[in-house]
Amino acid sequence: MRIGTKLLRSKWRYFWALLLVLLAGAGSSAIVGRLFHPVYRSEGLVRIAYSLPEVLQETDQNRPLLMFDTFMQSQRLLMTSRRVIDMAVQDPIWNTMGRRVPLEPDHYFAENLKVDASHGSEYLAVSVTDPDPATAAAAVTSVVNSYAELYNDQEKALERDRIGVLDDKQKSIQAQIDQANQLLRERLKEYGTTDLGPFYEAAAARVTKLESALSEIRTAIATVPADADSPQAAKPSGVSPANSAGGTQGREELSAPQVAGKSLKDLRVNEQNLADLLDKTKKEMIAIGIKAVDLHRQERELELLRDQQQQLSKRIAVLRIEGQLGGRLSIISTGEIALSPVHDPRILMAAIAGAGGAGLSMALILAWRFARRHHSETSQ
Repeated sequence: MRIGTKLLRSKWRYFWALLLVLLAGAGSSAIVGRLFHPVYRSEGLVRIAYSLPEVLQETDQNRPLLMFDTFMQSQRLLMTSRRVIDMAVQDPIWNTMGRRVPLEPDHYFAENLKVDASHGSEYLAVSVTDPDPATAAAAVTSVVNSYAELYNDQEKALERDRIGVLDDKQKSIQAQIDQANQLLRERLKEYGTTDLGPFYEAAAARVTKLESALSEIRTAIATVPADADSPQAAKPSGVSPANSAGGTQGREELSAPQVAGKSLKDLRVNEQNLADLLDKTKKEMIAIGIKAVDLHRQERELELLRDQQQQLSKRIAVLRIEGQLGGRLSIISTGEIALSPVHDPRILMAAIAGAGGAGLSMALILAWRFARRHHSETSQ
């Protein structure tokens, strides 16, 4: 009977020992499990187009970007910059999602924010990890929104500067066009037309006639004896006397000068008058020619100025249309609340803690049994 009672007590001791070990392991696992939390990841995606469709023509705004990979890396650094982070903590999305901004935003985003830009890709992948999935989603959305706002503001400022420069250039060209038109109007008042070709041709014809008349008079003078001074001294040339005094009147008739019956003195007077008139007519012809060349140059410059103005107007129109259609940046997705954790350390840590707690309790029981047995032996 005593042997059975002793055996029963021994079995109960093992039962209680095993129960104690299990309770210690479970308690340790539960305690450690509360100390660790699952980690959630929220992701967003931003696209920067390598090129854009042409609106009316290829421009700097729609042609492929040079050194695109370098540009994407610069945008990755911009998205993680202090400027974007300062804007992100002020984004209304935090209040909308009912989440508080991290106490130390710089440290929080430095530890949890990640932006990837793959080689040759048009996409920037934004991700934030946090024990709270809603906080991670709010952080991603705030960063994406802030970066997009900053990028678009820079693009709009550049567009305004570009259009402003083109507007100033257009005003300058318009001033040159107005000046050229004023000069053309002055020419129109002087001649009644801007085509000075007929005037030049008429002046050239007069010069030819005067040169012919002067040549005839000089020929007649050459046939008169040096000592002759009577009207009969000149050899007849088959023409009747007229306009012997020369002068500017009756220019067209001088193509056939009347030298018959004139004295040498009269012929020399006519020669001088014709020479003076020829010189004056040549100067008039040259002046008309210079004005014609200058007028042609002004008309050509005016045409070029109008072409430039048309190109500038078209360029400004293209820029404004492209501005209305949007730039290279587009937000593919903002932060979404993750449904499952990307990493959950609770299982592993709970298992380690449970095993440690059970092992420790078992070690304590064994140590207690050893100490009790040693005490009994010592007492005997």
